[in-house]
Amino acid sequence: MRLSNLIATLTLALLTSLGLSAQSVRVVFASGQASIQRPDEPALRAIVKGETVVIGTRIVTGADGRVVLTPMPGVKSIITPNTTILLESVSESKTSATEVTHHAVLDLKEGAVVSDLNKPAGVAYDYSIRTARGLAGARGTTFTVGMNAAGIQTVVVEHGTIWLNFTDGRQVVLGIGHLAITGADGTTKNVTNVNDLSPADKAIAQKWVETTINAIATAIESGESVDAEALKKALATAESLGITLPTELKALVDRVLATLEPAAKPEDPKDAKDAVTEQNSQNNGFDSIAAYIATLTEEQASAFYSLRNGPARFRVFLTDGPPIHEEGGYTDAQLLELLRNGILAASLTDILNLYVELKSDWDVSDNQITTFLSDLGILGNGNFTAVGTDTLGLRNLLESYFYGYYYNDQIPEALNESDFPKGNNSTVYGYDFFFPGEGFNNGGKGVTIYDVTFDTDGDSFLRIGATRNLLLDNVALNSGNGKSSGSVWLQAADLVSLNNVRFGSYVSDIMIAAATINLANTTFPDGSHVDLVSKLGEANFGSSKVGYVNFIQNVNYGETPVTATTLPGLSEQNKINIYQFKRPR
Repeated sequence: MRLSNLIATLTLALLTSLGLSAQSVRVVFASGQASIQRPDEPALRAIVKGETVVIGTRIVTGADGRVVLTPMPGVKSIITPNTTILLESVSESKTSATEVTHHAVLDLKEGAVVSDLNKPAGVAYDYSIRTARGLAGARGTTFTVGMNAAGIQTVVVEHGTIWLNFTDGRQVVLGIGHLAITGADGTTKNVTNVNDLSPADKAIAQKWVETTINAIATAIESGESVDAEALKKALATAESLGITLPTELKALVDRVLATLEPAAKPEDPKDAKDAVTEQNSQNNGFDSIAAYIATLTEEQASAFYSLRNGPARFRVFLTDGPPIHEEGGYTDAQLLELLRNGILAASLTDILNLYVELKSDWDVSDNQITTFLSDLGILGNGNFTAVGTDTLGLRNLLESYFYGYYYNDQIPEALNESDFPKGNNSTVYGYDFFFPGEGFNNGGKGVTIYDVTFDTDGDSFLRIGATRNLLLDNVALNSGNGKSSGSVWLQAADLVSLNNVRFGSYVSDIMIAAATINLANTTFPDGSHVDLVSKLGEANFGSSKVGYVNFIQNVNYGETPVTATTLPGLSEQNKINIYQFKRPR
């Protein structure tokens, strides 16, 4: 018996001994030049529709070859022409009394895989595409991973959220409509419009977006049960990225769309915010929690109950009894104080709507989101700082933190703004900090952090976040060392404000993200790469405007003042880039 076949057999035996089923992967479609080689076979052979694919199997497609696999229920992996992949792993595990988690990793050597994930009830996903650059993971979305012969990886997100875990330890979260290109040297460019790329990278992006649309449209036309919505999402992504389809591909798309039955327009869901507003006009809020709950949809009510109760840590060894609720959540008195204010009640409903969206996009349970928000400190224990935030800004903030939390149990160190008053002149060592806020966080205004140095002590990455406002005044940010450059990330939902902020001499990569960014008396290091992400993605000079990146006064890049005149040149040289929050569709 060959060693590879022996390993596959032992893996199957191990899964069985652990009580885990050996999840079946099948070929549901094959056309053109498409070959397969199982671990116990000496060479490639023609692939056959309906056959089972085992761990270690290699699939190769030619110029006209296409293969569709089902690595787990509700998932279609479309292997496009001129592609080589290896089934690295596949398994399933029972994660609760009612839920099964399916795991699969496809190793993409060259070409592209278009993945469409539509999760059935009672099923959770852990699905990833591996390349030489790292791992792209998802649990309920549509996305494409492409890899060319030069070792350049491209990821296109048509729906949902993708987490990239690079081989060098970096982690990047991509939302709907994002496209990321990672070169052979590991440099990554994440854009929402291909015109922000160099001509060479733009051509690569164009190729993989066309490949995505072609793969989905061809699968639908061939009778495969690929969701028609996947094609519509891919077309919307192409449009938002600024990509024009060639005539032949557009003809294919038009032909496929013409055959699809127009979906009946669903009735508008109950608008709970309108109900809250109506109630507020009558009595300036709610006199009871029950009256507020009566305005909610079923999904919103489920989210409310989960946040109200706090996270539930389930018993590991006991099969009987309810879950153990730890400290967290809110008391009825705390909730009633908030709900009596009609404006805050409406804002709480906005939070519940975001909660429902993220639950669907991340493919997680109520309790998983509540536990995440509680561990991050954003909600629970009487903290209402998030209520009233810009929900798009909050969504972007949470998506940035969720990947490291979900996969690596990465929880930033919680700090209090009030511990850093004027004149404290302290130094804080570490690399990941978060200011969750307390109560109503001073009416949403936040508290300024003064006179402190954040130092990673040589580590290459420093991240500082805040639930609502991150206000830094006379602050030093140090990361990196003499052997490796440093990165600094600053994030909040509503506002990041920098006044007299100094970046260490080794800092070469800076990312600032919030609905509004205010910059004053701050110099970005010469030679650094700066990404500024706001709600509107536009620059403003001399004042503060909500939604903009505001260069208020005395902002420099090295020795160059950042002005309306110099900013276009700095952007063209990829020194300072301004991006807009990507809005979920």
